[in-house]
Formats: sequence, structure tokens, C-alpha cells
Amino acid sequence: MPLNEFGRDTSVPKFDNHMMSFYRDCPMKGYLRVKRGLVKRHERLGPALYWGQGIHKAMGVLLATGGDQRAAIECFMSFYTDNPWETDKGLTTQLAAERILNYTECYAAWISQHEVLALEHYFEFPLYEDKSLPWWCGRIDLIARNKQTGQVLGDDWKSTGQMTSSKIETMRMKTQFRMYQNYLKHHSQWKDYVGDVFLCDHILTVAKSQYATDPRWPLRRERIQGTPSMLARAVRDQRKWIEAIDFFQADGKEPPMNDDQCNKYNAVCPYYSLCSQPEELRETQIAMLYDEKHWDPAGVED
Repeated sequence: MPLNEFGRDTSVPKFDNHMMSFYRDCPMKGYLRVKRGLVKRHERLGPALYWGQGIHKAMGVLLATGGDQRAAIECFMSFYTDNPWETDKGLTTQLAAERILNYTECYAAWISQHEVLALEHYFEFPLYEDKSLPWWCGRIDLIARNKQTGQVLGDDWKSTGQMTSSKIETMRMKTQFRMYQNYLKHHSQWKDYVGDVFLCDHILTVAKSQYATDPRWPLRRERIQGTPSMLARAVRDQRKWIEAIDFFQADGKEPPMNDDQCNKYNAVCPYYSLCSQPEELRETQIAMLYDEKHWDPAGVED
């Protein structure tokens, strides 16, 4: 098989944090979504995800232009023109414009001190010395360099209406950021200039939050540490998860269900109807209600 631009044999599987999150929730959920690629027919993004996509595009324009608010707002509006939810949950173009202005005001000095190296940067790297074993992949929202010190860091943008002390505390352990940092420090073209910090910028959809970094703006910035031992542990953990997944799915077996996760975030798992039906009816229901669309963070569905 041919090698891709990263040196991976295209027959070798790859995982990212999003794919792995399904398995961490429930091995059966991971099997149905990742291994089989099942999504409900005619399923579409919810309003929060759709609004968040627009914000990501606008933030890219904002940083690439050195803080051009008008260009960023116009970017959001051009994306959000076909908003199928209108003003659902208050996620409007006006709110997006306000947050773009808030971000520019709050981080004006930081924006002026950094140059953009990459936006929506997709990457892959081997998890094992043996490159025929699974790889890790992902997409980093922003990679920037300090104009004075030359230090390079990554930044991830997240839009959310919920911010709690426990969410802030547990963010330090998130696999997503540890693996992003692993790539930057050990595999990227900028690895010699990367420090131990990865940024996560939360763009809050609520008007005020006690957890905002500055009470004047509904924003929160987390500086997430990634020491060598932390990053090494993250890689070891992902290897163990992948080995467990291989065991669960060996010889075409269906993995066990974690029925404690059928109701997560006050919503029923999208595969509940499949798991709750007799096994002999499952394939019939899949043919009637589901399409096969494999997730690929590179932006192309298999």
C-alpha cells in the first residue's frame, strides 16, 4: 500500500480524540460509530455545533489578519447565512459579533505579539516505534509563534454555554490537549521551539460567568501544562486503549455495552434503539435508519 504525506501506510488505522471518546463512553458505541461508521439517516448538526463551526472559521480569520474584526464578523455571517435554526437558543450572528469583539479587546496585546504559523492544522504521528501499528491524528485550531521570543504554542477554541469549576479542573487531564502537545513537541516542524504550555480559549455563549478570566468579557483562557512525563503517560494510555479496542473487536465480535452511559448529558445515546432491540433485528434496523459515514479529522469521509 502507498504511504501518505506523513509516512503512514494508508492501510494502517489511525485514531483521534473524537473517535476514542466514543470507545471511552462505551465500547459498543465506539464499535457502531467508529468501526462501522453508523450515523442516523438525515442527521444534521445541532445549533450549538453549527454556531461553533462558524466561530472557529471567524477566529481563524481574526488571527490571520492580526485582529481584523470586520473580516472575522463577515466570515461568520457568510457561513451562518443558511442557519436552519434562526435564533434557536440565542445563537445568533449578533452574539458571534459580540464575542469576536470581546476576544479582540481581551487579547489585543497577545494577538499583536504573535504571528500565525498554521490554522486548522491537521497532523498524524505513529503511536509505536513499529509504524505498521495504529497512528494518532488530529487537528489543531491555531499554531502561533511569539514574535519576540520565537516560542511556538498551540491554541484550541471551544464555544460553550456551560462552565463549571469541575470542568476547569479536569481540563488539565484532557487527552486531546496532551496529544496535541505530543505532536507539537516531538513530531512537528516547529518542535525545537515548542514550550510546555498549550492554550484553550473558551468563548462563552452566556452573557456573564463567574469563571471568566476577566469579568469584563465572557471568555476564559486555560494554560494547560504538558511536561515530558505527562505527555509520555498520554501516549501510553492511548496505546492501552487501542489494544483494548482490538481485543473487544477481535474476530468480528461485538464489544460489551456500558449501559451506565446510555443517558449522558441528559440525552439518550444515538445508538440506544439498536442496543435495546433483539440482536437478530439489529441489521434490519441499521439498513432502515442508518447510513455509513466514517469520521475522518482530515476532512474527508472514508
